[in-house]
Amino acid sequence: MGPAVLANGAFLQGRYRIEQIIGRGGMGSVYLATDLSLKGKRIAIKELVFRDFEDEPRLRAIEQFQREAAILATLDHPGLVSVSHYFEEGDKCYLVMAYVDGQSLDRLLEQANTFFPVPQCLDWAEQIVDVLDYLHNQEPPIIFRDLKPGNVMIDSRKKVRLVDFGIARSVSTDSRTDTFIKGAGSQGFAPPEQYGIQGTTDQRSDIYSLGATLYCLLARKLPPSSIDLLLNHATLSPVFELNYAVTNQLSDVVLKMMATNKEERFQTMAEVRDALVEARSSGRFSVRTAPPTTPILEPVPDEIVLPPTQNTPSPAGGRSKAAALVMAAAAVGIGLGAWHSWKPSEVPHVALSPSPPPSVVVTTASLRPPASPSVEEPTRSATPVVPPFVTAAPLQVDTAPAGATVFIDDVKVGKTPYHGREHIGPHWFRVTLAGYKNIQVKGWVRAGVPNHLRVELTPSGENTFTVQGQH
Repeated sequence: MGPAVLANGAFLQGRYRIEQIIGRGGMGSVYLATDLSLKGKRIAIKELVFRDFEDEPRLRAIEQFQREAAILATLDHPGLVSVSHYFEEGDKCYLVMAYVDGQSLDRLLEQANTFFPVPQCLDWAEQIVDVLDYLHNQEPPIIFRDLKPGNVMIDSRKKVRLVDFGIARSVSTDSRTDTFIKGAGSQGFAPPEQYGIQGTTDQRSDIYSLGATLYCLLARKLPPSSIDLLLNHATLSPVFELNYAVTNQLSDVVLKMMATNKEERFQTMAEVRDALVEARSSGRFSVRTAPPTTPILEPVPDEIVLPPTQNTPSPAGGRSKAAALVMAAAAVGIGLGAWHSWKPSEVPHVALSPSPPPSVVVTTASLRPPASPSVEEPTRSATPVVPPFVTAAPLQVDTAPAGATVFIDDVKVGKTPYHGREHIGPHWFRVTLAGYKNIQVKGWVRAGVPNHLRVELTPSGENTFTVQGQH
């Protein structure tokens, strides 16, 4: 089974009463609870589950949890959620933390119907930098490892608070410390090294995650996963192409933070802070809220007709003149591209011939944007298109035979054929049907790809299943 959810009213350590679940994931859950020994003070309890580990790795994971929880309990920074207690019960480990009254950045993204002001995003980013710089300068340094909008709270005083230390770790030369958390993190925000590619995690891993978080805040779009960027040739669009208010300089800072090769990122949080401060001081964020309202060049005619050739040019001369025509047409296309975002690659191809026809007609339709039924010469809107912020994706679960009960993270969601939406990230999937063997798999729900789980149930023997997408 996947991680079991504690029931409301359950007790831990005889003093913590579970009030409700406020978050869940593949490695456990987060609960709102009350501490009866402190007159019912509200607290948050983070649960970590290691039941799917072999005995030796599980014991090492628990030992590491004990060491690192002890370190977390000593931290003191206004941007951190204080850890007051840690303990184990059965195969689960728990962190008791202060409860933050506020909203996470991903919740604010979902509620907003426009882009956040760039200065506001920079203010949040600089506060996060201060917290991460504090963690990185501990002895030994502490890596947060799961920075994303959902783990950044804006409290009632409008200040940043980092939450969810479930997979934070201290830097160690002992590679075994990576064993139980390799692959942890969140899709789109975890760097390649967090999946065991290109070495182990260090302070630069948090720099990648901060860059991905800032990208998400500025563009209102989840960035591609680092695995897709590194291995599957996915592209990361510059932020200024998605949000007109972002300057090229700030966009470059974000892309450098998100370099898949950690040697190409900023190396310290101090460098990130300096780059963000410089981008803020040199940026004119209110200027680039829209493209120009008038064309840079005159509109392109429907056709360019060259006069009849008087003399048949030599092969070299013909190529030279025709090449000049292509370059001129390309220059027109590029000039207009600065206004309409057309690509130079869309300039029509002109075949070069040593003996051109009496007249050459170059069709320029491909230089134009698609025709509008109501506007003869369409222009981009003065107001940027604001995409909805997506934190969940469609999920389909099918079984043969149908009618099986579907559980996601140990929560019953329906029967097959099941169609629903689930938060992007890792989850436990389990299907049960009377008379058939239960099947369970841990997989990713991803944005932008089909999330389809198919299970063939059999009365006896092994079931077969396939999962589309990363798993």
